[in-house]
Amino acid sequence: MRNVLKILSLSILLLSGHATWATPQADARFIAERELDAFWTSKIEDALRSYFVAVYFKPISGRGIAIADEEAFRRLIPAEDIAPYLDDLVKRIAPTYLAVLSPEQLETMAAVLRVDKEATVAKILSDAEDRKFAVALEQARANQNKSQSDDPVVVQLEELAVQMEAFSLMIEDGGAELIGQSLGLGLAPLRAMDVYHRSIRKIEKPAQNPVTLAAIKTNGVLRFANPVQRQGLIRQLSTSEGTGNIRFIRPPAFKASH
Repeated sequence: MRNVLKILSLSILLLSGHATWATPQADARFIAERELDAFWTSKIEDALRSYFVAVYFKPISGRGIAIADEEAFRRLIPAEDIAPYLDDLVKRIAPTYLAVLSPEQLETMAAVLRVDKEATVAKILSDAEDRKFAVALEQARANQNKSQSDDPVVVQLEELAVQMEAFSLMIEDGGAELIGQSLGLGLAPLRAMDVYHRSIRKIEKPAQNPVTLAAIKTNGVLRFANPVQRQGLIRQLSTSEGTGNIRFIRPPAFKASH
């Protein structure tokens, strides 16, 4: 019944004129936004915060100090540090959908994603691959000349031969394109994160910045060479901070590089 309702909803959506006004660019952006759901956004935020942990720890590294609780350190990273990268992510990924998928695929995927809140691009492409392979497997079995042997080894080898032929038939029938699309779309976020990582690690911070100070002052975030080191470092950095000689500089606004 649930599938029937999905199909009916999808039909209504398509008949309502979505195809007459949506552009491939709009579909690609919608799909990118939809794919970056709460789960993936949370994972990406964690990765970005980890990149910034290295930035804020760097000014005090090499003094016998180590990070004891990276998760606690990540929680100290301000939201404004990672916001520019999250904003850029959709703009960076949407063109990949536009380049990898045809306008017809984009239109169909966007329609399915609007109707089925549990659907994902990976699942849609995987289902398409499964359907192609099922057709190819049926054809391969029809082409097979079985030996009628009862030997388990022979039976397994014959089944392996059928599977390999089915895969070849699927590739010939456009399966390679589907597999390539899945790989291309799957790599897009990884490529974006690599760009962000290289950008973030170039940021330099003075030791007196508020995040590094908070990490030093918060129990359990860092591990010190001895108990005296922490208190001495707090006094040293807090004194410098109080003189007004040190100014916290925010990271520059992130500019997407292509």
